[in-house]
Amino acid sequence: EMAEALAKSTRFDATGIKDAMTVLLTFDNVQGGVFERTLKHAQNLSEMFGLGLVGASRMLGRALEEPALGISTLQRYIGYLDPTLKKHIKDMAEAGDTAGAQAEILKILEGKYGTLAETVGTSAPAAFDRARIAYHNLLEELGKGVDLGFWDLMTKSLNNWTKTLAGYAEWRKQIELDALRNIV
Repeated sequence: EMAEALAKSTRFDATGIKDAMTVLLTFDNVQGGVFERTLKHAQNLSEMFGLGLVGASRMLGRALEEPALGISTLQRYIGYLDPTLKKHIKDMAEAGDTAGAQAEILKILEGKYGTLAETVGTSAPAAFDRARIAYHNLLEELGKGVDLGFWDLMTKSLNNWTKTLAGYAEWRKQIELDALRNIV
């Protein structure tokens, strides 16, 4: 359910999210609310830095498994950290307050990246990604039993959509050319 919900609000598909979840499950200290927050931040880092979702999940999982060491690993992605805050996180972890140290790291990530993956997930490119995924899923489902009438309808619809997009692009070019002519 979590993978499906995240797939609807970001541009990641449920399969990729489930793969990232599987990686996070290998970390004993990344459980409960920390698990869900970590998954969301893995999506943010993936969007921001072009990391694969599984790789970003693994990196965050390792960092949160041992926060005293992990904060240094994440600094490349977080940027400058006040040395006092860094020491505070290390002290918490070394005193056995792993949950507190994790909360501080996640708070830093939330302050830095917020809901980036969800914001990107509402963009036009993300809508195209979701359409591509839905089309792929449809093809898999239809492969189980061919419905030629549906294929004809789908082909006509996609051809019309392609013509519409091409027409819009041409219209935009014409507007730009007209604007340039008016300036000159």
